[in-house]
Amino acid sequence: MLLYEDYPGGVMDEFQAKALLRKYKIRTPLGMLIEGSVLPDDISLHYPVVLKAVGHDLLHKSDSGALILRINDRDQLDSAFSHLLTKFPEHNFLLEEMIQGNVEAILGVNKNPTFGHVMMLGTGGILAEIFDDVSFRTVNISTSDVSEMIMETSLGRFVKGFRGLRINEKSIVDTAISLSQLIQDEGGNIRSLDINPLILTEGDAFAADAKIVLSK
Repeated sequence: MLLYEDYPGGVMDEFQAKALLRKYKIRTPLGMLIEGSVLPDDISLHYPVVLKAVGHDLLHKSDSGALILRINDRDQLDSAFSHLLTKFPEHNFLLEEMIQGNVEAILGVNKNPTFGHVMMLGTGGILAEIFDDVSFRTVNISTSDVSEMIMETSLGRFVKGFRGLRINEKSIVDTAISLSQLIQDEGGNIRSLDINPLILTEGDAFAADAKIVLSK
């Protein structure tokens, strides 16, 4: 079981959170952790890439200016790294390949005092809190539950294709079922777990960002 005391303030940083997701076969972008103030010469990732400062105090990287997207070559990467290093000198950095997706979703779990862990699925990205286009179920879900959740939100319009954009329903179902298993196995102390965005392509789903907060 995950313990609050093992993480500063009970918060797993993005690198730690994604490592846990991968343990349960939830896909994340290819990436590498950069510790310290030196950017490695040999980077085997494909451009464009994304650079982020990571830490328990950076739950909202866009708001903090801790995220730089669409880095297209080494010169841009050197410049981005120098900028973030100046701004966040005490942090580590996560460098990842940038996933080119069709649709952004949000998938998460919150611990409710009455119902226990409740799962949420819906349209995601920076507008998730504005549109509130989400569906809820208790965390012990089935594949049919997830399919229903998809169809209860705008995501369902993209399963069959909408304005040239199509997503893969099975990849969403598999990701949600894996997240359900993670919570059942290790989630006793998880207060909240958010994957936003979950980037959806025609064939897959990738957790582009992940936040996990623990309770005592």
